[in-house]
Amino acid sequence: MEEIHIKLEAGEAINAKKNLLSTEINILNLIKKIRDYKRARKEELKKKAKLRTELRKLINEMKILEKELPETKGVKKTREGRVKVKLIGKAKSTKLESELEDIKRKLERLG
Repeated sequence: MEEIHIKLEAGEAINAKKNLLSTEINILNLIKKIRDYKRARKEELKKKAKLRTELRKLINEMKILEKELPETKGVKKTREGRVKVKLIGKAKSTKLESELEDIKRKLERLG
């Protein structure tokens, strides 16, 4: 390999040295940022994996709880897992109110 020598003036040599050092600083800063990014990404992936396992546990516990709870009238579960609630009619609520009124009257008579 043949070597070529170029004569630079003092000002040009100083500017070239400054540019080279500035480029080195930029490269080192980029390396530092890449390391920080890799560390943050690794931490993010760990947290996502932990969240995923916790969600699986929670879903399993919910399924167990659903199996153990008694069936309720007027509540239906759709295919998507949503719950539909059928409201109790006014006849039942008025029946409750009339029973409450009867009990109140009996309490007044007693004392």
